[in-house]
Formats: sequence, structure tokens, C-alpha cells
Amino acid sequence: GLAEVIWKIFNGVNFTEITEKYAFNQKGIYTVRLNIFCTLANGQTESEEFIKAEDKIEIEQVLSSNNINLNFIKVYPNPTQNNIIVEVNGNYNAQLLDLTGRVLQTITLNTGQNNINLVNYPSGIYFIQSTNFRTIKVIKN
Repeated sequence: GLAEVIWKIFNGVNFTEITEKYAFNQKGIYTVRLNIFCTLANGQTESEEFIKAEDKIEIEQVLSSNNINLNFIKVYPNPTQNNIIVEVNGNYNAQLLDLTGRVLQTITLNTGQNNINLVNYPSGIYFIQSTNFRTIKVIKN
């Protein structure tokens, strides 16, 4: 079975949604976890989780594994100085979000490589979000 879990994270002002897709090959109750680590200004990652969330989901029906198609996404270089390449296996709409969840750009992604220009944005942490694939964290130095 394919399950989509949407985590809603509140930073005190806005909600940011992180969508993850999980594939299961048998019925049952599963624990899903989200661990987000804090990246410091010097680029180092804190050893302790910044946010830790956990929930249980129940898979009641499993389709043939041939029917499961997790969408492919690859983002590089990450971290970046100016541009990132977002490589996908379909045509999707996505958004570039800042750390507060504010939408900075609406992006149309087509099969293959898509260039996203981050030149006009300050150094920091950004997210590429879509309902079709997991949310990707992007670091701009």
C-alpha cells in the first residue's frame, strides 16, 4: 500500500507542511517518524533533533507492488550558491518556500532537469514542496 503522511509544523507564526510518501507491502499498523535537524549558520547540523514527531498509521489494503509508483525527485547541488537543478519523472507544480513557510515562487516542473534560480534570495534554508513528492530542504550558502 502507499500512504501519504502530511506533517504540519508550526513555527509560532505560520504552518509549513511536509509531505512524505511511504510504501508498505503488507497490512498492519506502522509507526512513522519525522526528525528535522537544525542547520547552524556555519553549515553544521545539530546532533539533536530540532523537531521530532511520531504517529501511527494503519494499512488496511495492499495493492500489487507493481502498482506502487513513488515519484522520483532529485535536487542538486545542495547546498548551492545560486541555482539548483530539480530532476523529476513527471510534470508537477511545486512551490519554493522560505523557513517560515512563505511562498516565494510557484514552479512548474517538467520531466527531466529543471533549473531554479536562487540568485535573488539571501543565504538560508528553503523548501521545495509539492503534493506529488516529498518536501525537499535546500540550503543556499
